[in-house]
Amino acid sequence: RSRRFTLRVAPPGGCLVETFHRNVSTTDNRIPPPRAIAESSTPFCLGYAAPVQCTPARLLYWLIVEKEWMQYYIEWIVIGALTLVTAIMLTLAPPATQGEALPLAAALGTATPTASPTAVPTSTPSATPTSTFTATLTPSPSPSPTMTPSPFSFDTRADLPRYIYVDQETQHMYVFEHGELVREVPCSTGIPDPDKYTPAWEGRVGEYWGTFYAFDVYADEAWYLYKSAGSILVHSLPYTWEEDEKLYQGWEDLGVRPSSHGCIRIAPEDAVWLTAWNPEGVLMTVTEPHRDKWLGDTTSQPTAEPE
Repeated sequence: RSRRFTLRVAPPGGCLVETFHRNVSTTDNRIPPPRAIAESSTPFCLGYAAPVQCTPARLLYWLIVEKEWMQYYIEWIVIGALTLVTAIMLTLAPPATQGEALPLAAALGTATPTASPTAVPTSTPSATPTSTFTATLTPSPSPSPTMTPSPFSFDTRADLPRYIYVDQETQHMYVFEHGELVREVPCSTGIPDPDKYTPAWEGRVGEYWGTFYAFDVYADEAWYLYKSAGSILVHSLPYTWEEDEKLYQGWEDLGVRPSSHGCIRIAPEDAVWLTAWNPEGVLMTVTEPHRDKWLGDTTSQPTAEPE
């Protein structure tokens, strides 16, 4: 049995060149298959007319353009390939987080319906005038500061950084810093004789004299105060030396009665403390001698003082 075989060859974009017809027997093996024709590098043509060169481009054009059923196969092959590639990419891609879900949906062109709010008319209640009562606070009287009475009957001079007060009535010396007592020192001033009492005075403490010797006795830690019948000093108790030991005089008079020739005597340890405190330039007040009070006391025996 035989059938009619037709091959039309035309260049891409050109007109038909030649058409060949031939009744080909199914047992005719002289015509190779189209694949063999496409892969062959030798010219091939069908029929008995003049030879026509059959190139791979002409054969491809014939398969795609002339055979419409090939177009459908190619489209499905492309669609299947794209689907396979997409599935592979989705499988290999890491799972998207919640923050990435929205960009992915936007990239795929998936529209997310958004419910638009529907305005519901509401009635606005009118304001009702109300009376407002304002509470008036009555300030309570603030308590006035309570003044703490000072234990001293004199001004401690809180306005000064340091201050010394010598009370000849009580035979005590008080040392203050900014009005606060830092040391109370028992002392003994000059006896109430006209040429030996300690005059009242206020001024700055002078220079340091240290140890001095007069009238066969010594005294340590002496500080110059002022000039009267002689030099008025503040110093330690007078003493004598006996077998390399100091024998102090007048311990029983400190804080009790006057016993000097005009100087202000204090205990040896208080004299050492005063020197360490360095009273030079500090304001000192020496009260009245109260001679009338001490004239009846005949127990005081003055020791040597510097002239």
